[in-house]
Amino acid sequence: MTTPRQDRLDALKATIRARGLRATPARVSVLDAIRTADVPLSLADVARRLSRNKLDRATIFRNLTTLTRTRLVRRIDPGDRIWRFVLEDDTSSWRADFVCLACGSMQVLEDVELVVGMSGAPRVIAKREIELHVHGFCDRCT
Repeated sequence: MTTPRQDRLDALKATIRARGLRATPARVSVLDAIRTADVPLSLADVARRLSRNKLDRATIFRNLTTLTRTRLVRRIDPGDRIWRFVLEDDTSSWRADFVCLACGSMQVLEDVELVVGMSGAPRVIAKREIELHVHGFCDRCT
């Protein structure tokens, strides 16, 4: 009998293999860290979560790059020059995030509706192939 954790890891391995990649322990661990996070994670965040696995930052970065290239993970640059990574969401081609100007924390904004009232706006907006980052101060930093 398998455990829920083993079932989750087996599902991740199948997902990775479906993209034509080898399901290495490092790759599965990196994808699992991203998948179980409730906020977008930076490279440093992933490294902290995987510190018990003894994976070096270069290995984690290479795996994040590969997972991004194969569209299992999405890389976000909210404007603070720190890339963050989230699980790719095939149900939506756009996302909105709140980024704190003081501490850099990010929060996904759920159920945001974007209405563009100007003519001549770039077509990618109408297609919803965009990322929207709202900057301000979070509740902890105000």
